[in-house]
Amino acid sequence: MGTFLYFAFGSNLLKERLRIENPSAVFKGIAKLQGYKFHFSWTNQETSSEEATWKGCAANITADPSSHVWGSLWELKDEDRPSLDRQEWGYNPITVTVCDDKGATYTCLTYQMKGEPTGETLPSPQYKDIILRGAKQSMLPSEYIKFIEAFPDNKNTTPVDIYNQLVKLLT
Repeated sequence: MGTFLYFAFGSNLLKERLRIENPSAVFKGIAKLQGYKFHFSWTNQETSSEEATWKGCAANITADPSSHVWGSLWELKDEDRPSLDRQEWGYNPITVTVCDDKGATYTCLTYQMKGEPTGETLPSPQYKDIILRGAKQSMLPSEYIKFIEAFPDNKNTTPVDIYNQLVKLLT
């Protein structure tokens, strides 16, 4: 059975989140995706799985030649690809080239939200917290972590089941 590389930039930065559905995931390091911008958004599609699961808008990347996105590079077994696609059902799989912190380049899979983004909107504090925990766990650059921290959230106070499950795993 083969493997594939996956570039995570949202909640799957956190090892425990990714491994819930994809147990073969092995962290390979951090990487930078040049020519894309990280943001939180809705789309003109029906509510995505991330939006429903996390009670707010979801992380997305869109083309922007003057920007870059930091994330974590994972190696997964091919047998985990269907579960990763199911987890990311509100996103289209795309192939991108990323560069690690030593300058090596890799062709890998990532996901981009389906439909046209309808503007910048707010994530739930729980979703943003998991992304930040993953960014710190992956040891993304401190300036990039501050960039994510600066996004406001929607102040959601209703329970977020996946968040509660992950917090239990982390304690």
